[in-house]
Amino acid sequence: MRARRPVTLTAASTVAVLGATAVAMRTLISRQAAIARRRIGKPLGEQALDADRVWRGKKHPGEPVELLLLGDSIAAGLGAGHRRDTLGARLAKGIARDAARPVRLRTAAVVGSETSALTAQLAELPPEYRADVAVIVVGGNDVTHRVPATRAAAQLEEAIGILRARGMPVASSSCAAARVAGTRWVT
Repeated sequence: MRARRPVTLTAASTVAVLGATAVAMRTLISRQAAIARRRIGKPLGEQALDADRVWRGKKHPGEPVELLLLGDSIAAGLGAGHRRDTLGARLAKGIARDAARPVRLRTAAVVGSETSALTAQLAELPPEYRADVAVIVVGGNDVTHRVPATRAAAQLEEAIGILRARGMPVASSSCAAARVAGTRWVT
């Protein structure tokens, strides 16, 4: 009976040390997350810079190319220091340079959006609005909120279908890599 007592004591001590270590690690990670949230801020509800305008109108004459940007905070331009640094502005300037035409940027993207919000973003557009190209950048919030990839893919396919039905070509970037209805998705 005496031989069991040291084994039991050792096992109990090991469990106690492991438990204390787990609690300490969880506390450390929670505190680090709190510090990060304070320093970075919470992006939900934050406003991105407004970059919607005609880009390169003075350099390139002619009818502007209509560029529509849909999606999440990356598409909305959250985190850019200047509106010229937003994704939309960079795309618009590049297209203007390559096409030798001005580009009118319209950003319908919303900070914090998941793929499920794309149809609402499209619903906010006037029914008569037609872009020469629509760009969708979405998926990060789906990953962080654990939206199943199959559901996000179906929602993205629906949004692409709506845009195509309106006669708009679509370029899409998503965290979910899939091939849906003949559409290549870029990861």
